[in-house]
Amino acid sequence: MNNFKRPFFLHGGFITSEDDISSIDNLYNNLTENIGNGYIIYSLLNELYGKTIVPNQTLLLYADIKRDIPVINEQSSCAILMLQDFIRPKEVQFDIDYDLWYNLISKIKVPLFFPSLGINSFDGIKELHKRLSPELVRILKLVSDKTELIGVRGYESQEVLHNLGIDNVHVIGCPSFFKNGPDRFITKKENLDLNNVVFSSDYNLEIIKNRPVVIQGNNKELWDVMCFDKSIKNIQPYNMDILLNSKPVMFSDNRSWEEYLSKFDFCLGTRLHGAIVALNSGTPAVCVNIDARAMELCSYLKIPCFPEYLHEKNIQKIYDACDFTEMNSNYNKLYENFVNYLEKSGLKNAVGGGAILSSLPEFRSPNIKCELSIANKRRLFIEKLKLNLLSKTKTKTHRIFRVLGFKITVKRKKRVKIKGN
Repeated sequence: MNNFKRPFFLHGGFITSEDDISSIDNLYNNLTENIGNGYIIYSLLNELYGKTIVPNQTLLLYADIKRDIPVINEQSSCAILMLQDFIRPKEVQFDIDYDLWYNLISKIKVPLFFPSLGINSFDGIKELHKRLSPELVRILKLVSDKTELIGVRGYESQEVLHNLGIDNVHVIGCPSFFKNGPDRFITKKENLDLNNVVFSSDYNLEIIKNRPVVIQGNNKELWDVMCFDKSIKNIQPYNMDILLNSKPVMFSDNRSWEEYLSKFDFCLGTRLHGAIVALNSGTPAVCVNIDARAMELCSYLKIPCFPEYLHEKNIQKIYDACDFTEMNSNYNKLYENFVNYLEKSGLKNAVGGGAILSSLPEFRSPNIKCELSIANKRRLFIEKLKLNLLSKTKTKTHRIFRVLGFKITVKRKKRVKIKGN
């Protein structure tokens, strides 16, 4: 099929206009609470079209059959279902209207593709197929009937679907990993500059001390502070700790995210797509997440994954443990497997030279302002000053105040140690 001029993404996450980022609610909803979701769409657009075009899309929570089905069937040439870690035990499944989604998918008449399906569980995957809700299983079987091949993230996801009687499955990893095309190679510097390290998540306040951190998602309040000048006066203590202990940033434009990460020597954290974006930017990266989603995908793609280092504070130790030899040597084989999936599904691969022709112009998402307001900078300065005065280790500050004739007799406040997310 070579006439896909504009795809429709079911469960979007790709910013297409200034209105999408005009308020904290618009930003949070249109990014589906996590900028990593939009990066998958951004990668697929580049892989299929050789450029970023504006797709049609709808969101999980806001699907509307009357509104969306005419756009899908009459204005779009294919539908791409983006439900990355949809296979979850019923106690942690998405809070959406599964009946609505079943009815919406059942009415789709254009070709349907499902290129990034995977499991997620926080308590193991033993007999996961028996722990899924009936409404989820119903959707998975419907999708299996309506699509040529389901692209799954790893062999564990393939096994769960097999146990449900679904076997039109192809293990591909995630499209985002192959955004750069063939021959991507990650080189690790012999000497790490510890002052040039970035974090993909705010998982450990001690290790991120005074370093840049990408706030990738699931933190609406902090996005509101950083992008829409919400006052930090009464924010949650944990978010105040992030502001006091690190240099948080966020992005609504995927290319800006890549450009930012390309400047660093090393990226680490719990965010899977934080690691993938860094790798696509040429920056060595590691994931320390412990959930089934991250471990499955890292295992298949050979991304260094050390859940045992979740509470490790020594960055050099983590860096020394990273070996990208296996990931580099397997990359082209996995890339060719991904291309094979696209071809079997009826999709062309643009990066490898088979771009789908589209008259739509190339597009770059608007990027959100990410800078504290002057009022918040002043308040943060005062909070940092208080911490210095209360700290037992800031003896130089105490001496200066004594020379000036001030006696420090303030009571020190205990701070809660954050174990990670």
